[in-house]
Amino acid sequence: MDATEARTELFSLVKRAELEGRTTLIHKHRERVLLAPLDRLPAARKTDAFPSHALSAAQKDFGELITLAAQGQPQVLRRSRTPVAVLLPVDTPSGAPSSDTTAHAGAVPAGGAVNSQGTQDRGSAPRRLATLGDTIGSVLSSGPVGGPTFGLPGLAAATGGL
Repeated sequence: MDATEARTELFSLVKRAELEGRTTLIHKHRERVLLAPLDRLPAARKTDAFPSHALSAAQKDFGELITLAAQGQPQVLRRSRTPVAVLLPVDTPSGAPSSDTTAHAGAVPAGGAVNSQGTQDRGSAPRRLATLGDTIGSVLSSGPVGGPTFGLPGLAAATGGL
């Protein structure tokens, strides 16, 4: 979605992110960001973890917020004092296929990983911060690992040998 259109629809886009978990890809020239539910960046729920903006102020300064988010600085959107959504940088190239086959065109993979904000050498690739869902998914999909058993096969399978 174009940034101008997203600015006009900001309140409804945030409501869809908040209630339905819907993610929206927004572009302004070559800058691309995601308007995402807080589940994509749980740390955004903490006060002062990231810059936050009331929805009315965010709508006014939307172009600037897109630029900051595209540069790797997540921007939290809040209703009154309650965080409700977040603008995140897009970390996948535009032509890269999504690993989430159920996603609509323009959506990002369900993992919701973001690039780290730490300092990096020019030649190094950005570090990928995995979400809890990514981590649990990798543990469960890797199959059973040798470890303590509880004598209950269902419990052993559920814990993956942790």
